[in-house]
Amino acid sequence: MEDEYKKLQDAAGEELARIHGGERGYIQWLGQHSPFWTRLISYMMIEVGRGAESELPLSVYKALLDTFLALNRQAFSMWKERDWFEVRSKPLPPGPAN
Repeated sequence: MEDEYKKLQDAAGEELARIHGGERGYIQWLGQHSPFWTRLISYMMIEVGRGAESELPLSVYKALLDTFLALNRQAFSMWKERDWFEVRSKPLPPGPAN
């Protein structure tokens, strides 16, 4: 049974590498702009480890890995569009006085 979990983890690792292409700065950037996302991704990573240790049913474990990958895919997409987020996180200049 352990081999099946290992295969799923290896496939998830390959997919994660495909998502970010070696550019892991998206996590640090995200931590500055949305700490919630980094906590969520970190929590999911812990759950992935626990799921393998406790031998969750494989279908449940696969869904957990899929969710972890989806969160990373979303985070990386946000990072790729970081200019949009950075512009909107700056305070707006004061408007004309009335």
